[in-house]
Amino acid sequence: MSASHHAWLRAMGIDTWVAREPEVTQVAEALPQQDIVPPVSPDEVAAEQPAAPVAEPVKNPVVPDNWPELLKAIQNCNKCGLASAQAVPGAGLQTASLFIIADELEQATAEPANQLLTAMLRAIGLERRDVYITSLLKCRPGNRADVADESYQACSPYLQQQLKLVSPDLVLVLGVNNAQRLLNSKSNLSRLRGQLHYLDELDIPVRVSFDPAYLLKSPVEKRKAWEDLKQVRREIKS
Repeated sequence: MSASHHAWLRAMGIDTWVAREPEVTQVAEALPQQDIVPPVSPDEVAAEQPAAPVAEPVKNPVVPDNWPELLKAIQNCNKCGLASAQAVPGAGLQTASLFIIADELEQATAEPANQLLTAMLRAIGLERRDVYITSLLKCRPGNRADVADESYQACSPYLQQQLKLVSPDLVLVLGVNNAQRLLNSKSNLSRLRGQLHYLDELDIPVRVSFDPAYLLKSPVEKRKAWEDLKQVRREIKS
């Protein structure tokens, strides 16, 4: 391990002499019945014409398949009650090998959780500009506990398109709430960590780890987070 890696591990609050923990490996409709129609009289000149079919409403509007139009669609979205909030489409390298899903960490700021995320990435030889970071929600809510399910559902097509456009080697989901929603699971973090998951819609592997804000409150878990990061480093190409 290089001196710079030792330095960033110390920034994360991890003693570099700690032995590595064992890794966990797992890897027609029936046609409507016709009414019986009485015989027509000779004076009738035309039979009744059938009614034109009624088009069904589009349930899933088409999401733009290119970055400029997709980002514009997110900025102008009004599908749910969060429409008036600040839009947060995501940030980073749009061809990144690592795609990170986290809460409100898209922008590199001086906030402690963001500083810790930067240190975590540098500990495995990555900068923020090397990854793509976004949230499940594409607008910043005042209180995530009050966000309705419909908001997550409205944002889901945007996230799916971002994943298709980036086409990463791996998705890293930070935080149990994000992981449960993304993977449609009720399992706790200890069960979700340490194994590969796959999204139903896309053949992209997913790993789960701790939210940086949680690590600040529970620094004892940083050692486990470090094991997760080492696994992530092995599974991405660059």
